[in-house]
Amino acid sequence: MGVDLLAGQGYEVVASTGDPDAHEWLRARGAAEVIDRLDIDDIRPLDEQRWAAAVDCVGGAPLAKVLSQTAIGGLVAASGNTAGLGLQTSVAPFILRGITLAGIDSANHPIDDRRALWRRLAGDMRPSSLDASQEVGLDDLEATLDAILAGATRGRVIVDLGD
Repeated sequence: MGVDLLAGQGYEVVASTGDPDAHEWLRARGAAEVIDRLDIDDIRPLDEQRWAAAVDCVGGAPLAKVLSQTAIGGLVAASGNTAGLGLQTSVAPFILRGITLAGIDSANHPIDDRRALWRRLAGDMRPSSLDASQEVGLDDLEATLDAILAGATRGRVIVDLGD
């Protein structure tokens, strides 16, 4: 969704994934380039400046790597923790490059702001990937949830509740 939204706003998006089969899928959503998951074996406090901004939805070591590679004055929005809650880094990216780490807390964000954003996402910012949704009925829901948890799905799943 992030790739689609950012590309739709005119940004050049580089997507990162550990799934080689997802490269074409990400390009179809607007990624100008798709790279393999960042090498997180050797994370230095400051690395080569590669990113003006980043969206991180996994946290942990990948977030530390992205922070070390964010350019002077850059911003990193963090919204997830599937790679862990810990963050092994230093203050160097924040002090020496003046980058900002912005945490995204959608659950506690004011409802009026969320409604305004939802209206924009349904209107002028509507991601094209919403048109490529998978629809399942209640009979298929358990298998679909298992597939989501196993990382075997991509995109949005709509549950048809029937009559």
